[in-house]
Amino acid sequence: MKKNKLLLILLLFIWVFAGQLFADEQERENRAAKICAKAEKTAYEKTENAADQISIKEQKTVDTADKISTEELKTENTWVEPVTGMEFMLVPGGCYMMGSNSGKSDEKPVHEVCLYEFWIGKYEVTQAEWKKIMKTNPSVFTKGDNYPVENISWNDAKLFIEKLNKKTNCMFRLPTESEWEYAAKKRKNSQTYPGGKDIDQYAWYDGNSDGTTHEVGTKAPNALGIYDMGGNVWEWCEDIYAWDAFKHARRTDPVFTGPGFRRVDRGGSWINFPGDVCCTRRDRYNPEDKSSNLGLRLVKEKSKKQKNKIEDKI
Repeated sequence: MKKNKLLLILLLFIWVFAGQLFADEQERENRAAKICAKAEKTAYEKTENAADQISIKEQKTVDTADKISTEELKTENTWVEPVTGMEFMLVPGGCYMMGSNSGKSDEKPVHEVCLYEFWIGKYEVTQAEWKKIMKTNPSVFTKGDNYPVENISWNDAKLFIEKLNKKTNCMFRLPTESEWEYAAKKRKNSQTYPGGKDIDQYAWYDGNSDGTTHEVGTKAPNALGIYDMGGNVWEWCEDIYAWDAFKHARRTDPVFTGPGFRRVDRGGSWINFPGDVCCTRRDRYNPEDKSSNLGLRLVKEKSKKQKNKIEDKI
């Protein structure tokens, strides 16, 4: 009888303790959601007026959109994720010509794509940011926290995003191929390398990397204030790869979902020649493949309410 009473007390204690742990976890999640929402609202309010000035009608040529200066983009169009400290740049919506007539066959045909505005990582995801979420570091080049995380598969990237979303209550994902190229070209129709014609100014590649990755943000940014879109590490995209995907692409917010199984990566890396660092160059790996030249950059979804505000512009 005495043993049963002690057992009952023990079970009651465990039940109360577990309930408290659950309540604490819920409180942490609610607090993170409030912080995320507040930070997003503040950043969005600063950029809403600027974003509203950019309509697709005005962007029959994307040069019109360049009336928003680089300085404005750097000072007003930045959002910082409060849990990891990752910085994001707002890419205004617009239309551009995706692909290249002078590139490989899978870069054709050149076709018009129109995108809603979106937030994209100012830098490639670093080893420090990866470790905050995953508690491990898969990278081959472990020379510092500010180096890009690499040696990750597409599946690894998706798991990281799943855990990050749960921890922050925000909506992060990989960029679509069309979003990646649009940001790399800084919304222009013709751009050889992400940033400009001088590859050494903007990218770590075979000709200057000394056979290794480098700290993010040590080369010049493009006109949107985004670093390392070319070189350092290839960046996983959301899309399934197909050599003829562009023939089947829809005009607005396209993402290729199949058939196929390999996933697209973009941007070239520390080990690649200049041709692979071009804005339009497409590459692919199996979703489970890993390499010391494969990393990622994130996109943050706009909330449905904010997205609806600009739907009439596309």
